[in-house]
Order: sequence, then structure tokens, then C-alpha cells
Amino acid sequence: MVYGRYENGQREPSYPTVGFIAQTFNCNIDYLYGASDKTDPDYIIVSSSNDPELYSLIKLIKQDSNVEGRILTYARKLLEK
Repeated sequence: MVYGRYENGQREPSYPTVGFIAQTFNCNIDYLYGASDKTDPDYIIVSSSNDPELYSLIKLIKQDSNVEGRILTYARKLLEK
């Protein structure tokens, strides 16, 4: 019912709600507001409960910038093959 009111223009979602909608549909917040034609999201949220290995890897990268470069180099080599 609430979503229908958003679509009909009877209500406007709060900014956090728009962020949740953008995350759910994997799109850009500005796209939802009509301010951009770019649909790709500006960020991706990684949850420790949904993907603990990826979360740990990102946490490690944030703590040590040398690790980031090494992992990116390795990933690029893997993607070349």
C-alpha cells in the first residue's frame, strides 16, 4: 500500500527509505529521484551476516592499503584468463 502511494505521488519516501529501495533494486539513488540517467549504484553494502568471507576481506583491505593493491592485481590477472 505504501509503495503504491509512492508511485501515485500521494507520498514521498524518506531518504533512508529511498536508499533501501535503491539497494534492493541495485540502482542509483539519483536515478530514483530522476536527477540522473545513470542506473548503476554508487555503493554496495556487504553484510557480515550475509557474506562473512567477503566482509572479512573488505575489512582487511580497509586496514592495510598494501593488501588492497595486491588483491586488485591478483583479481585483474584472474579476470584476464
